[in-house]
Formats: sequence, C-alpha cells, structure tokens
Amino acid sequence: MAGSTVKVSEVDRPVTATLLATFSGVSLRQVGVILRDAGVQRSTSGKFAIAPALLALFAYERAKVRENVDQDDSKSRLLLSKARLEELKLARELGKTITVDAVMNEIDPLLGALRAQLLTVPKKTAPVLKDGMTAGEREAIIARAINDALTELSTLPERLKDITPEVEDESPGETDE
Repeated sequence: MAGSTVKVSEVDRPVTATLLATFSGVSLRQVGVILRDAGVQRSTSGKFAIAPALLALFAYERAKVRENVDQDDSKSRLLLSKARLEELKLARELGKTITVDAVMNEIDPLLGALRAQLLTVPKKTAPVLKDGMTAGEREAIIARAINDALTELSTLPERLKDITPEVEDESPGETDE
C-alpha cells in the first residue's frame, strides 16, 4: 500500500491473523476471537479478507473506547457524589444545615393554628349569612372572616416563641449569625 490510498486490488488481498495482530497491537489470540465474533471467515489458504478483518478490528476498538468512556464517566459520577457527601458533612459540622425534625417542630404549630383558624370561618359566617343576600354580599362576609383569620395568624410566630420552649436541635453547631 503506497501512501494513504488503497488500490482496489489490495482491498481483497488476504491477510494473516499475525499481520492483523501486529498492525492492531492486539494479541494474536484476541484477533482470532474478534474475527470469529464478527463472522469474518478464513479463506481456504487460512487467511482473512483484509477489508472485513479491518472493519471488525475497528469495531472492536470503538467498543473498547466506548467502554473506557463509560467507566471514566461512572468514575467521575462516583467522585462527584463523594465530593457532595463531604460537602454536606462539612456543612453539618459548620451548622449550616438543619434537620427535618427541627423544621417539622417549627412548622407543626403553625399548621395547627392555621387549621384551627380556618375551621372557625364557617362558624363565624354561618349566622351572618341570610337567605336574601346577594352572592357579592356573601362573598364579602366570607372574605372578611378569612382576612381576620389570616391577620390573627400573622402574629402567631411571635406568640409561639413566647409560649413554646426552645427545642433542642440534633444538628451540631447551629449558631445565630
């Protein structure tokens, strides 16, 4: 083969497995396995047609590269996950995170109070609503009752701090900064 061009007569030229192994840098045994798996048949002289043999070797190399990329990608994902875990551990040690239990301890009283206030709206509005009222009048009465309930709830966080004891948080190092 002269230069980078291949003559048509050279494409059909038979080649030995030894020459393919030397050319590709793959062991002779592995070349035999690759060619067999690709279905490349030996001629009666025991040689292989060069074009199908090279195509099989190129496909093998592409698959090997893809496998290495997949392994590298999974290694990268593993390293990234480990880094994120370490970052989370550091944030916990510095007190920059809070536990789910601490959040729930803060939210539960608020949700309970919200539920209680909203459940009073029908009791407050039912006696005031009359049969002869228009829809607009009824809507205004209900809206006023809801606004009163929400206004009362807006002062709830300060009132809860006054009546609820400090809750011990399980996360270490929580500080007020």
